[in-house]
Amino acid sequence: MKKVFTILLPALLVFAMADAQIKTPQPSPTGGFTQGVGLTDFTVNYSRPGVKDRVIFADDGLVPYGKIWRTGANGATTIEFSEDINFGGQDVEAGKYALYTIPGADKWSVMLYSDLTLGGNVGNYDESKEVANVKVDAHSMADDVKIQSFTIDLGDLSDASCTLELLWDNTFVAVPIKLNTAEQIDAQIQKFADNPMAEVAGNYLNAGWYMYNNDGDMAQANEFMQKGCEYSTSSFKFYWMNRASQVQAATGDYKGAIATAKAAHEEGKNAPENAQNFYNETVKGELDANIEKWGSM
Repeated sequence: MKKVFTILLPALLVFAMADAQIKTPQPSPTGGFTQGVGLTDFTVNYSRPGVKDRVIFADDGLVPYGKIWRTGANGATTIEFSEDINFGGQDVEAGKYALYTIPGADKWSVMLYSDLTLGGNVGNYDESKEVANVKVDAHSMADDVKIQSFTIDLGDLSDASCTLELLWDNTFVAVPIKLNTAEQIDAQIQKFADNPMAEVAGNYLNAGWYMYNNDGDMAQANEFMQKGCEYSTSSFKFYWMNRASQVQAATGDYKGAIATAKAAHEEGKNAPENAQNFYNETVKGELDANIEKWGSM
């Protein structure tokens, strides 16, 4: 028995030590933010090292001049934007990128990098994976200003622009960003102008179908379904016309329901290929059965 206890004791100590682990603060805590600018959403995630009485940016500093820096600590800093932007004069598509920099005494290079798996392993940095590489001025802040924790922010916010700001110790760097807000608004206006009621078609259809399935006012449900089908620009409009014919039949208008069902057939036959497959497999047979049933009423 004593021998068994001697064998088990080391294992029990290992489990006890695992359960007794003490949490301590991260040397470089994580940070991040999401910020809307104009019609574009930005999300930044990074780690925030502290000065801690160290020389930061210098030839022999913690972050040496002329060397690629992960722009933070731990893993790579990432920046994501929901719309295409102009980053320091270079057009960049919407997406998520790693942010790397090469600090200098007077100027910095700021890079957006497509490979999010590189992390802090900058020795394997591949310039062919850069989607932007811009040079910006480095500014020294006033003698009495010292940013203890590395900070990334968006500043100078307007509907059409902002700046990506990097601040640490007494150094400040900003990359100008231009947004395509005016073009985005123009596209929305054009879409609405082409079919001003297309956006509300879904509301009519959902409301009418809900009323039909919950013993609502059938006349009102029928009106909503008819309006929704009239305004719809969906490739699957035949699907809703099939439902509209069922609501129409529920009002007792079988002749009208048959006409709507036949129109749904035509819509399905002329739908795009992916929608036609759904029509043939799911909707066509139901339309045929209903037309036959309503024709005998």
